[in-house]
Amino acid sequence: MDTITKIVILFLFFVCSGNLYANPPKGLELLSTFPQGWIGVEKIKGEFVVFEPCNHDAPSINIGKKGNQYTFAKSDGWGVFIDHIVSIHQKDGSNFTLTIKTGGFGEIVKEEASFLDKDKKIASWRRVYPKSGITEKLDYFIPKQYEKELKHVKEDPKACPES
Repeated sequence: MDTITKIVILFLFFVCSGNLYANPPKGLELLSTFPQGWIGVEKIKGEFVVFEPCNHDAPSINIGKKGNQYTFAKSDGWGVFIDHIVSIHQKDGSNFTLTIKTGGFGEIVKEEASFLDKDKKIASWRRVYPKSGITEKLDYFIPKQYEKELKHVKEDPKACPES
């Protein structure tokens, strides 16, 4: 094999292998303005509050990067489920859709966030399973940067079952 052929083969190898492993999600530029950390909130007596359960953590959502993958980590307060972001789409100024590949079964689902207020503080999150048409409400969340603006309500320890 001559030198030019070797150089061409090496060039093609590096170009192709780079595309195989570096597959950033579409809409990546939205991550610069989209909140990365979220904390679950509840509506109590008509007011959104950060509810602190007595025997587990409050629900949360965290968007981050691990290696070449962008992750969507959702905690229900008991455990964390880590999925991979495939793409991000902004429907309008208040509605976002993250296409997710689930960590467990590799199923493609949609995480939809809809801001409820013009200040973009409280959002309703839901998960849509396109294959089955099932929609799962994930509750309300607030970006962690605004968490201190809400009242925190601790659950009465007497209401908790013994651990």
